[in-house]
Amino acid sequence: IVEGCMRLPLALKVIGASLKNQGEWKLKETATKIATGRQTVGDPFDQIVGCLESSVESLSDKQRDCFMDFICFPNNKRIRAAAVMDIWVQIRGETELGAFSILKDLADRHLIEVFERR
Repeated sequence: IVEGCMRLPLALKVIGASLKNQGEWKLKETATKIATGRQTVGDPFDQIVGCLESSVESLSDKQRDCFMDFICFPNNKRIRAAAVMDIWVQIRGETELGAFSILKDLADRHLIEVFERR
């Protein structure tokens, strides 16, 4: 996995978070996916995407839908957590607690960054 992710810290952090508390079979499955999908020649970006893809695949359908909602926001801009959670409550029918739980899980998997308000 380390070599397949080109030793890139972000890719390893995300993969590691997705494998946390998973069984050995999930580790082997992920290693196989990365090894078979790894390109020996080509753009390193493609290799990073391949490493991160397994983390997104490990999300539940609900978590994946909520994660994909971040596409609507500009890159590298901070978004209020309350705004995202409100979207999930209004559009996706989540409870506030459910929305918070999804936000926390995405952050725990290092798929999003959550900053404390200053």
